[in-house]
Amino acid sequence: MDMMHQKHNLAAHMPVPACPRAGLGYMYLSGQGVAPNADKAFKYFTAAAEQGNADAHFYLGSMHLNGQGVRRKSAARAFHYFYLAANAGHAQVGGLGDTALSCSRVINQWQ
Repeated sequence: MDMMHQKHNLAAHMPVPACPRAGLGYMYLSGQGVAPNADKAFKYFTAAAEQGNADAHFYLGSMHLNGQGVRRKSAARAFHYFYLAANAGHAQVGGLGDTALSCSRVINQWQ
């Protein structure tokens, strides 16, 4: 295990802001410094989302939309998480006017 992963892993298990958990989720989703593992990514993103992290909501939406680390693809679940991300100020889905319309545009672009 490399040093960066050890630091993120320690931080992810402490009661700290959600950013380390979201970062670790991204590492597992993308395979940066660790073997890709969608199930672990989903776990870390869920923990971060429970603390209101906009990035975590966004990635959970993309995982549901693409069927990664989830039982089945779900545009409805993706919309739910994109909506939460937009309301938390996530740049890719927020700030485009109507939040529901913004989330629908993201889903349509990715499908």
